[in-house]
Amino acid sequence: MNPAFSITSKIYEIPTVDAFLKEFQITEKDLIFSTIFVYKDFFSELDLPCKTIMVEDYGKGEPDEGMVDALLRDVKEMDINRIIAIGGGTVLDLAKLMAMKGVSCAADIYDDLVPPERETKLVLIPTTCGTGSEVTNTTVIYRPKLDLKVGKNIPCNFADEVVLLPELLSRIPYKVFITSAVDALCHLNGPICGDINTNIVRDLGRAAYIRILRGFDRIRKEGPEVRFELAADFLYASCIGGINMIRPMCNPSVNDHAISMVFGGKHHVPHGECNALFVGACLKKKAQLYPNGRIRVLADVINEALGTNYGLMEAMEALDELIGSVFQRKSLSEYGMKEEDIEEYVTTMIETTGARMLAGQSEPMSHKDFCDIYRACF
Repeated sequence: MNPAFSITSKIYEIPTVDAFLKEFQITEKDLIFSTIFVYKDFFSELDLPCKTIMVEDYGKGEPDEGMVDALLRDVKEMDINRIIAIGGGTVLDLAKLMAMKGVSCAADIYDDLVPPERETKLVLIPTTCGTGSEVTNTTVIYRPKLDLKVGKNIPCNFADEVVLLPELLSRIPYKVFITSAVDALCHLNGPICGDINTNIVRDLGRAAYIRILRGFDRIRKEGPEVRFELAADFLYASCIGGINMIRPMCNPSVNDHAISMVFGGKHHVPHGECNALFVGACLKKKAQLYPNGRIRVLADVINEALGTNYGLMEAMEALDELIGSVFQRKSLSEYGMKEEDIEEYVTTMIETTGARMLAGQSEPMSHKDFCDIYRACF
């Protein structure tokens, strides 16, 4: 397969909210979909003519089927021609579904009951620096009848326009910032270690990975407040990580996302936080299994970022320690997981939620390998 590189969204870099509003000219035909926190801090006093919806009115936490059903019911009653979503992964993912044509509930989309088509123009503006959801066509929701998080790549759900607006990160809580950034780091493992990538993607991924690690190192040395100086760097690196997640361009060779989907769904833990729990153990297992594989390239990137000269396993340990120094991780048992759950979680991951991520890898992991990763974090 010959790799190709393609982006369907137009991506803007706009430094401030004022500059964004001048560029995009909000009207009564627009819907701003956001969070109470973001809208209050940046938009509530501007007397915008548009309609507004706040995600908190439909539920808390990551997206679930009930939130999707309620949002679709309300949005389809509105006379709008553009949705402007301003928020983290939850807001951006839900907005993609809200812009679809002829759907009335989550089952229409996730059970393929209605052909996927776009109805409304879509603008996505991230307020975190991790998911990269602004440039993907993927939405992950929790489906209670399956007791799982389920992701779906929907061809029509790429944004028309993406806006990277660093001012919106100026009040982001520390935990959200760090776990989002770890999520971005995990996305970037793909262009560095993946089997199917263009040289453009690899070079972009390498530069973004170094940017994040050096940012983490500054936070470790200077403290959490320095993150505000680094917001733009992390925002751009996150977007590059999201670009990497677009299929079929990418074939990630590490498995933290697949594991995180199952654990996060079962215990209702945000995806970035899950990645922070698992990424170190996943990379160390990959290095153990394939010491002469592309994971060696990742070790070189880690050494370049940190100014070190570690061997393969030492580099993976250094990365794990760096993440642990900026985010205080808990053991899996502290979230309520039992050791006897491990076999079930791994089986579920391989057969259902993680199947699309694990497909076609040239350096696969076995059922036992994934169980070992869970036990290392337990």
